[in-house]
Amino acid sequence: MSAGLRIRPYEPLLSAREVAIGPALVIAPHPDDEILGCGGTLALHRAAGHRVVALILTDGAGGDPAGASTGDLVALRKAESEEALRRLGGVESHFWGHPDGRLAEVLGLSRDLAQFIRSVAPSTVFFPSPWEIHPDHRVAALAAMDAAQRIESPPRFLAYEVGAPMPANAIVDITSVMIRKEAAVLAFASQLVQHDLVGKMRAIARARTVNVPDGHVRYAEAFLHLRPDAVQSYLAAQENLLLQNDEICRFPR
Repeated sequence: MSAGLRIRPYEPLLSAREVAIGPALVIAPHPDDEILGCGGTLALHRAAGHRVVALILTDGAGGDPAGASTGDLVALRKAESEEALRRLGGVESHFWGHPDGRLAEVLGLSRDLAQFIRSVAPSTVFFPSPWEIHPDHRVAALAAMDAAQRIESPPRFLAYEVGAPMPANAIVDITSVMIRKEAAVLAFASQLVQHDLVGKMRAIARARTVNVPDGHVRYAEAFLHLRPDAVQSYLAAQENLLLQNDEICRFPR
């Protein structure tokens, strides 16, 4: 081992008592991201009696690329999201209805998010990971992090993962509410015909316990706790890493 090499510790495992400490707000790019990314942790908040608010940014109209759905897909996905949030224990929902796939075109998104966060006054804000690949997810992440810097005395900001793993710095034991999370995912019938959402969600939650020695912890959700004052340095480091990965570590063809 080279001298000076820093050994990174495993992510701390947080219990419901440590994470569900007040009202929460989850920012989701599309209907179902709020459940897939942090549905278990939201259920823990509700089980503790805390208010939970979900903000869905887009209308979800791009959720049927094969065109197999009939009727109003936007109305259907909104209803699915509302039912999923009800199954978590009763989560308030707000739908901004921006065009799916075009979130980058929305002007003033971070300003609007900052205003909404102030109105909800949560103890914790959950938002998509900046390591997400989907453009809407990435835009939502950047807008949320910018909003965090606009707020005086900002709450705790925790990034969640949906479509891409991230370098997390905390995981939350959701074993006790995994049944609720699965039930919520099953509400998205329009998406289940295209993806095995339950199987994929269960696999990710199980994999996140790989370094947990307690055999009773069977499922967990991963989070990245980002301090608003460290956002710019974190993004700069991330961008540098991505550029190096693209230029130096190309997969041979």
